Amino acid sequence: MSASVPSMDLPSCELHRLEDIVDLVSSVARSRVDKQNLALALKNEGFIPKLLQLFQVRENLKDTESLHFLFDIVRRILYLDEDVLFEVMFSDEYILDVAGCLEYDPSLA
Repeated sequence: MSASVPSMDLPSCELHRLEDIVDLVSSVARSRVDKQNLALALKNEGFIPKLLQLFQVRENLKDTESLHFLFDIVRRILYLDEDVLFEVMFSDEYILDVAGCLEYDPSLA
């Protein structure tokens, strides 16, 4: 079955690609199939742990601009509403960093 799922190219999980990641996660909002494909790609490539590791580094550096991008990415990933991602994001290992990302809502600054 997974052979029939088209692969989705993810930007590398790096500081200079945060805007590209926001754009990608935003672009699938209207298509259920695209949401599912993105969710599978994020899980299969271990993207969320990489994203949360980047969050830890940027938070330690107090890089507000990057933290605002990370907030937007994490929020939009949650809006994908995919169980396969919730399993990772709400795991004991990652839930505190997910919550940490959500503290950087630019509208609350």
